[in-house]
Amino acid sequence: MFVLFVHQAFADEIGIPFMETSAKNASNVEQAFMAMAAEIKNRYEISVCQGQLLSFLHEFVNFKEPCLVDGH
Repeated sequence: MFVLFVHQAFADEIGIPFMETSAKNASNVEQAFMAMAAEIKNRYEISVCQGQLLSFLHEFVNFKEPCLVDGH
């Protein structure tokens, strides 16, 4: 039981889900795979959205008014 606590604490510390599995009897293997796939998809979607936001903000911050020559 202590080993599971240590593994759970480590997973929490690095921000990943933890699920006990067994390849021997296939316990929770599919559930763990689906949970990890969903987490990867979620993190990817968040990073894409953040990237788009950062790109927009970068363009906005670097936007410069056109220079008027001779008042035109």
